[in-house]
Amino acid sequence: MSLGTAPAQIYGSSVALEPDQSRTIQPGDFAIIHVKSRAVVHLAAGTYRFHMLAMEPQARVVADGPVRLIVANQLVDRGSLQGFEGSAVTFFGASEIVLGSGAVGALTAQNALVVVRGAFSAGRMLAWDLLVDAARVLTCNSSYAVAAPPGQN
Repeated sequence: MSLGTAPAQIYGSSVALEPDQSRTIQPGDFAIIHVKSRAVVHLAAGTYRFHMLAMEPQARVVADGPVRLIVANQLVDRGSLQGFEGSAVTFFGASEIVLGSGAVGALTAQNALVVVRGAFSAGRMLAWDLLVDAARVLTCNSSYAVAAPPGQN
């Protein structure tokens, strides 16, 4: 199964949250989202396209409704994804994805090595390869239904 290809570059604004900052962003295209330690970014329901999404330790990305994340090039999750149980994350890059803690309804990374470094749950996962660090837990939970963001089927 192929998902097609993502553009080499997604253009749009960049968002960098400094430590302890909090911000809500609306759906759209973003070049870079960088969430530093202890910062929180809230995502309103909808579809987000990122060229790069980077989360430092203790950073949080919170889905405030059904969200679809499309990441073209780089995804670094050393923080926590929260509220993504009914949401989907699609990664088109071929670099390694490092997952911290959290849960997603569906994770698709057909060209990437997915490395689980925290307690992580997924309803469905498609990856080129998977590595779960020692003493870490990856849970597959089929009750995480993926809902379409508003205005999408």
